[in-house]
Amino acid sequence: MNLKPQLRWITFFQVILVLVAAAIIARLYHIQFVRAPHYWKHAEARQKYTIKKVPSRGKIFDRSNQELASTEIVPSIYVAPLRIADHVKRDLAHELAKELNLDFDTIYRRLTRPTGDQVLQRRVSPETLDRVLLITHVLRERYRGDKNTTRPIAPNAFYVQEENKRLYPRKDFACHVIGYTMLDDTGDNTGVAGVERSFNEELRGKVGVERALRTATGLPLEPIDPETLDSTYGNSIVVTIDSKIQLATENALRKQVLACAADAGVAVVYAVKTGEVLAMASVPSFSLDDVANAPSVALRNRAITDAIEPGSVMKVFTYASLIEEDKVRSLKEIVDCSGGRWTVAGRTVVDSHSMGAVPIVTAFAESSNVAAAKLAMMRLQPARFYKHLVDFGFGEKTG
Repeated sequence: MNLKPQLRWITFFQVILVLVAAAIIARLYHIQFVRAPHYWKHAEARQKYTIKKVPSRGKIFDRSNQELASTEIVPSIYVAPLRIADHVKRDLAHELAKELNLDFDTIYRRLTRPTGDQVLQRRVSPETLDRVLLITHVLRERYRGDKNTTRPIAPNAFYVQEENKRLYPRKDFACHVIGYTMLDDTGDNTGVAGVERSFNEELRGKVGVERALRTATGLPLEPIDPETLDSTYGNSIVVTIDSKIQLATENALRKQVLACAADAGVAVVYAVKTGEVLAMASVPSFSLDDVANAPSVALRNRAITDAIEPGSVMKVFTYASLIEEDKVRSLKEIVDCSGGRWTVAGRTVVDSHSMGAVPIVTAFAESSNVAAAKLAMMRLQPARFYKHLVDFGFGEKTG
């Protein structure tokens, strides 16, 4: 029997097997070593997802740690128009307009934008979010039986992002001191006035971004790193305001503004020894929950923005300058208050009540405008008086 043909075939198949094995080994080497970075990158993209944690704005407390402002995280609804079939959008817009209390045209424009995801509505309640998701589910099922529609509303056509919502538990209480915020891309997180503005960088926190492992169905396999989470929380601020004193000040100021039929009023209460502001009130005021509808005249903190005459406070510095310059020999020295009226340089200085010749200490105690004006103009050189006022800090920022 001639075995040579069979041996040739066996040899042929052995060569083929060796070549196939060599090709497989070469391919495996190419995948495992040459193309390893490429496949690692794709594997990581499938196994990991980006977690974006919105910042939580810090709280504001009074000196007794009573909460004046806080933040809650609320959902905002976004929509991807390209993931919704065109012939479904009109019915969907009608249903959403009723639920979100918006007009049909506004919703329809957002659903028909040709590119990019759109904000459907920001900072909605959990109940509203549930009803919106229910509407999409009902319409998806309604159109699912349509032979011409394979995906009427994709599962990821609507999605949620968390945002800040600023809360002011006492409405208009200390509104000018606390201030208010406006929307940015993370919610109510940009200070516009008051402490909210002055300490905006300290309060606002940071957006936390991290890559984490997930399952094949998209469920997270690991928690957010504690350091990343901590960085999203803004610092809390404690102000010197005393809520009890602030409330009493506001009530008294409103009462007097009303009694005097005044356009506005201002009151500031200081701790004399430390210079701490215990209360700062301005009338008219406004609700921190409804800043958009507040009149512009109410938004201004008159205590720190308006130029107000110092009035009788100025007499303290006038008498201090007189004493410093040795221009008052004795507090019992007599000064003529001219019956409460004194005309100088064409202007008449008037007292609240008539006084004649009285000791300087009496004129000071009863806050005589005439006595202070006479003593300053007759006994103080303007340049020296100006120097004393500068030494007291007039004309300088308070800091």
